[in-house]
Amino acid sequence: MLAKIIWRHIVDELTPIDDLAASDESFVRSMRRIHDYKNKSEFESYGVEWTVVTQDGHIEDLSLHRPIRSKEELSYLSLQNINEDQIDMFGFDSELAVSFEDRLAYCDAAEQFRLQEGSSEEAEIQSGLVQLIP
Repeated sequence: MLAKIIWRHIVDELTPIDDLAASDESFVRSMRRIHDYKNKSEFESYGVEWTVVTQDGHIEDLSLHRPIRSKEELSYLSLQNINEDQIDMFGFDSELAVSFEDRLAYCDAAEQFRLQEGSSEEAEIQSGLVQLIP
């Protein structure tokens, strides 16, 4: 029997996060915990980075999903010791740490990555089924 998450990919249905919970409850629980933090210092002690661990144990970089900050959003204090050519589009933060303000964007990116993980293999299954079933 195929897992719901695999079946939904094969028949081109949207996959809800609850389907992922059936195969990786720990990941879904972590995402909910990160999403639900209300206290900035408590969240920062959790130490979240813009990465996700794949099903086969590799670490995937999600930093391309980081929100881009405008110069207006950055504080004057962070600007006063930095010249124009040092401005980075992630708000002067070259580390992979997820900020409290960006935690929801991180959850979305990590969940979407995990929901799409394996989709190329599932596309191969879909292609094979189409050949078997007219």
